[in-house]
Amino acid sequence: MNIECLVRQELNLPSHQVFVCEVVKVWADEGVLAEGGGISPTLSSPVCYYGGHYWSLGQDLGKMGALFKKA
Repeated sequence: MNIECLVRQELNLPSHQVFVCEVVKVWADEGVLAEGGGISPTLSSPVCYYGGHYWSLGQDLGKMGALFKKA
């Protein structure tokens, strides 16, 4: 999966820079697509970077605004 973005704003903070971007194009291998064409978080095995480490993702914690109640 590849996400192409345009940088819209750069914020220079004391400890790092934050980039505010606009997604303009997404490419994904057919092997990570769910039924209906969306990208499946379980098939794509997404990761995040936090605290100097990479972490795996994939567990559904609930819909936004649902206070972590399972959807």
